[in-house]
Amino acid sequence: MSQETNPSAEVVRRQQEREFDISQTVLFESNAPAIYRSYEKWKDIPQCYFIKLRLNLGYYNTAGLAMWMANPPYWLGTIVRNSIEHPELFGAKCPCGHQAYAYRYAGSPLSGSFSLNVACPECGWKGRSSRSGWMIRRETLQESQSKDRRFLGLLKQNGIDFKVADIRDLLRYIGVPETVIANPEPAEKIERFEGPNGEVTLIDPYGGAIIFTGSAIHSRRWDGPSDLVTREIELMNQRKNGDGTCK
Repeated sequence: MSQETNPSAEVVRRQQEREFDISQTVLFESNAPAIYRSYEKWKDIPQCYFIKLRLNLGYYNTAGLAMWMANPPYWLGTIVRNSIEHPELFGAKCPCGHQAYAYRYAGSPLSGSFSLNVACPECGWKGRSSRSGWMIRRETLQESQSKDRRFLGLLKQNGIDFKVADIRDLLRYIGVPETVIANPEPAEKIERFEGPNGEVTLIDPYGGAIIFTGSAIHSRRWDGPSDLVTREIELMNQRKNGDGTCK
């Protein structure tokens, strides 16, 4: 007799997994300068390289259909290596003169706009850079993902099995103080993109999106409650013009 899956238990498991992945991502973003700075130290450790992040790399049109910049899983090593190898696409110059690398990005395939959150390994500066070129970045990131999938397959073929580390263990390994690990920076606000037909897309950095057409919610997609999205909806409602459109 096959054992039936408890739907409630599965919902709880998925929620716990989601929350854990978000916690890993928050710690990556908070400590991006140190993680990039120490890349050579941890890049050859599969337990660290294949830490899973919770990134929102989907774009949702007004019909609620998604076009993904890349498909999960999103591994820490892939995101970091991709930025280091392609700084012209996934980086920006830091005010200190050194190269800063992306730790979060989002964009629209319709307008081609692309927004980067970058961090400098040398001085710790964080900033933002906006430019065009969504498609070339999509192709580049997907190629980096394919390379790492092949690498992971080779590891398994050679009988190399491992348990993925908690990013906290990686941070301790590279010398990040416990006080910093225990107090990550607060999540940054969601990204906002305006489409050619007046639609406004709000992208939750940890897994959700909502689309407005005029003042109406036309489509929404996320896999859990989103305080960031809820707050942005409230702000947009407060900014409504008399004709019901949003600025």
